[in-house]
Amino acid sequence: MCNCFPFFAGVGCYSAENFKSIQISGYSSDIYAENLVSKHASGRPYPCRFQCGKAFAHESDMKIHMRIHTGERLLQCPTCLKTFTKKCDLVRHTRTHTKERPFQCSVCDRTFTLKCNLKTHMIIHARERVL
Repeated sequence: MCNCFPFFAGVGCYSAENFKSIQISGYSSDIYAENLVSKHASGRPYPCRFQCGKAFAHESDMKIHMRIHTGERLLQCPTCLKTFTKKCDLVRHTRTHTKERPFQCSVCDRTFTLKCNLKTHMIIHARERVL
């Protein structure tokens, strides 16, 4: 059974037939079925062409991964001209130039450039509450 989303409780996500009658906020159940099946039911039909052992649910993800092997870097920082394979890496890097720190702690107002750093920081406050 799938525990992916509360509105799918009790419905297995291993075949599109399970979703034919589901209607969620006006969205097509076919879209949800396709998405969940591709992510959960051995839905990684796009293996890396370099046979590194990785496989992907979507062809676009596999193509981005392929850049690791080919060395292709299509994205470039406009400030320092450093190049990247993924947009998220360029966005993260750009913050070093702009000094943008979009993730703010709700307890102490400290800011971070990465969401994962904020999550790690929040452990400090969780420990403080326990003590």
